[in-house]
Amino acid sequence: MTNHPTTTHPTPRATVLLFVAFMVICLGLGYATLNRYDPRRVSTTDSRVYYQMVVGEEVNAPMAYRLLVPTLARGVLGGVSRLPLGSWEPVFLSLLIVNAAFTAATAVVLVHLAVAIGQDYAVALVAAFLYLSSYVVVNYHLAGVVDSAEAFFLAAVLLGLVQDRWCSAAILMAVGAAAKETIVPFGLCGMAVWWTTERIRGRKVSRHAAASLVGATVASVAVLAVCRLLVEVPAYEKHVFSWENLIGLPTALIDCLCARAHIYTFALLLPLRIPRLKKIPPALLAASAAMAVLAMLLGAYAEIGENLYRPWFHTFGPVLVLSSSIFLCDVVRGRGTIATEDENP
Repeated sequence: MTNHPTTTHPTPRATVLLFVAFMVICLGLGYATLNRYDPRRVSTTDSRVYYQMVVGEEVNAPMAYRLLVPTLARGVLGGVSRLPLGSWEPVFLSLLIVNAAFTAATAVVLVHLAVAIGQDYAVALVAAFLYLSSYVVVNYHLAGVVDSAEAFFLAAVLLGLVQDRWCSAAILMAVGAAAKETIVPFGLCGMAVWWTTERIRGRKVSRHAAASLVGATVASVAVLAVCRLLVEVPAYEKHVFSWENLIGLPTALIDCLCARAHIYTFALLLPLRIPRLKKIPPALLAASAAMAVLAMLLGAYAEIGENLYRPWFHTFGPVLVLSSSIFLCDVVRGRGTIATEDENP
């Protein structure tokens, strides 16, 4: 991918400053979890389970396998618990700090991703702020769960592919497997579809691509296996093949798609995204779309209902916010609503 001729990637100093700024914004967005409301009572059961993991209590699968965020939060808790916090809930403060860091890092990744596909800093920053203000981030990523890590690793894998750094994508896959098991099928699907799309288009693919894809598969599966060995709990039934769930897939899929949460999440982004699809590189669009389809199928199989909006946003979110930000910036610049023809290769 070639960069916009007048736009270079943010310097390390600028990247750090952006991360700090986004981190402060995320801490403010998640502040309500500290003393305004208790996510364990008004949110899903996920917040309660991850709270228990941070304090060292035993929980059931599959949450028990998602060690990265609770482990990091436990380390943060050791420090913040010594501070005079007043009415702030120390465990949720620890989770907020970790989740805010992952969310801020995802926003930084989006800035780099926008520049990598040839957009300027205006588009990049609008994309980052659209992401931070989204329904999923405000109401879920910063409410004591682990989804912020899944979103970060998937976005970072896409950035690695855009920058033709397949080895880094494989490493991110392996580390991300300890955050949430769904990163493995989504990430591998994205890498495989990216490679296939570029080959079909006759584009040159890194000579490390095939080895990185194999390495990502082996390493991420190994990390999943280690996580299961470290936590001795009964197997999660949704991870076991079931003909009953397979037969009921169409009905479950309809239930997932009809959830109101999808309206909250995509009502703005989808209409804004459509006019500028041509400005998204085909491989990025194909990889993100494939991950989203896989998320839809796996979510319906596991009967996750309205929670489908979460993996959908994590897999297709980067494309949504990028294309939406391109459209908004073009409108402000007076370029109308029809995409030009010189956008992308």
